[in-house]
Amino acid sequence: MGKEFLEVLFTCLDKYIAFITIVEALANFAIFFVFYNNVKNLIWKEVKLSCGTFKIKQKYFTVQNVTNVVSLKFYNGGTVPDDIRMEILEVICPKIKDIMTIDN
Repeated sequence: MGKEFLEVLFTCLDKYIAFITIVEALANFAIFFVFYNNVKNLIWKEVKLSCGTFKIKQKYFTVQNVTNVVSLKFYNGGTVPDDIRMEILEVICPKIKDIMTIDN
């Protein structure tokens, strides 16, 4: 009976060790992913528009932030013209496909 008990115990331990190995691998992947995202946000991104060029950190690279920078630095805090606003949208908006319009 002692030998059978040890075999069952070792089988359970093997399964437990395999489970812990998988959990450890997932934890390492999660740590790497968080590190990668934090480093990526520190990288400077260059924005080239017809009114001028500037660099902004990746984590602030949004339509609203870029529009605010353009307004402040190129138009003294005033309204950004429609053509420049369109350039900002073209630079920042994600790529899309399969656009369908609905005709009423």
